[in-house]
Amino acid sequence: MRAIAPDLVFAEVGNAFLVEHRAGGMPASEVAASLERLVRIPVAVVSTKELVRDAAAIASARRLSLYDACYVALAEANDAVLVTADRKLAGACARSELLI
Repeated sequence: MRAIAPDLVFAEVGNAFLVEHRAGGMPASEVAASLERLVRIPVAVVSTKELVRDAAAIASARRLSLYDACYVALAEANDAVLVTADRKLAGACARSELLI
């Protein structure tokens, strides 16, 4: 199985680590270690520049943010399963797996 993601995935996941840190749930040292592990995940990265046109149409039609629509556009263009913990995002993609 091959993993693909829009390049913004690193900023979004990194931001989640920072939010957790600011809430007191993750020490700064763990944020740094988690970011190191994140950038080492073997994932093919696609530029949002390549996705933005299709993502804008998807965002408009399915009432998603452009950020979220990038994931849907990428999944659909590659006939891939979108894996997410976001129920709304999972519901917007024909092939999705909701993590609970």
